[in-house]
Amino acid sequence: MCPAEPISDPLAGIDLPAGCQKLDGRNALGYVRTRATPRADLDRMINQRRFMSALLHRAASPAVLLNPLRWYPMAHAATRALTVDAGVHIWDLARLALALRGNVTTTTVPIGEFTGSDSGSVVVWNSDAARQLFAALASESYGFPHHALFSTDFLREYFRRHRIGVYADGAEAGDAASVAFQNAITPIEPPTVEELSSRRSRRLLFYARPEPHAARNMFDLGLLALGRAVELGALPADWELHGIGTLSSRGRIELGSGAALALLRRSEQGAYANLLRSYDVGLSLMYTPHPSLVPIEMASAGMLTVTNSFENKTPEALAGISPNLVTAEPTIDGVAAGLGAAVAGVEDYARRVRGSEVDWSRDWDRSFDDELLARLTSFLQA
Repeated sequence: MCPAEPISDPLAGIDLPAGCQKLDGRNALGYVRTRATPRADLDRMINQRRFMSALLHRAASPAVLLNPLRWYPMAHAATRALTVDAGVHIWDLARLALALRGNVTTTTVPIGEFTGSDSGSVVVWNSDAARQLFAALASESYGFPHHALFSTDFLREYFRRHRIGVYADGAEAGDAASVAFQNAITPIEPPTVEELSSRRSRRLLFYARPEPHAARNMFDLGLLALGRAVELGALPADWELHGIGTLSSRGRIELGSGAALALLRRSEQGAYANLLRSYDVGLSLMYTPHPSLVPIEMASAGMLTVTNSFENKTPEALAGISPNLVTAEPTIDGVAAGLGAAVAGVEDYARRVRGSEVDWSRDWDRSFDDELLARLTSFLQA
């Protein structure tokens, strides 16, 4: 190991000079445990990564792998230090060491700043750099040999267009190495014209997910579009506006012009299915090639449902699933216009009933039919 500065830490039992040196077991343990450096835990993470890199480099070297007197004790020591499956043999660990030959790159999520809280010191990610790191890791994973199972043909077509993953070598190769299926939606009893026409009030349901992990559902855009639709009079003031999907407690969000969105509690699947049947217009956004299941479930409940376009997720493609899907550009004005069109069409009860017969799987036996399972089996046996 090559510490740039001396490290003296009585608690870790080390007193290491600066510069490259060989560490025995005691000093190696102290080196990866010490916090006695200017950046404490952050330096410790770096030291641990450097140590593991050096250890792997040494373990995979010819001096160890070609000498049974060295690799055999090392492999036995590894089995005592690691949790492995019951059937793992030391030969498996030797093969793992061989696979790890070459340069091993280690990293951590980029750091943005340091701050404090009631719990103590806090390290805050650099959000932009972190997103770039995760995107790079995800992109790199597509380069490994694999077969692909796509949840919808929409997603598969996106990969095909952009030559991602199994489609890197073209459509023919990608089609041979992949298969697509449809996630089964929640089965919902279709409404009748009599049910829809007998309602005394109008209601809108927004798939509202404000949590950071659900940014793809464009919560802020949905709120702003609802506000714009109210402002323009496209969404009448007497409509009931509800949101579903949030993990937080119930509450109200003011939209302006006297309108407010009431957030509902999460419910189990049966109650969710019944809930959808009591609304007239839905709003469910998803900034991905995947159409999302919620707008399709809303459409199957007889709701005229506004969702957004995304490249091959076009109005024509989504209308092929259900005429109840109203596809809008993912902008404030675009979604607000979609809401206006949906509100204007709520009294077309025949359309809403017809659109509830969505062209989508409602059960997993259809999603994973015999033909698809045979393809998956052939992938696993390849």
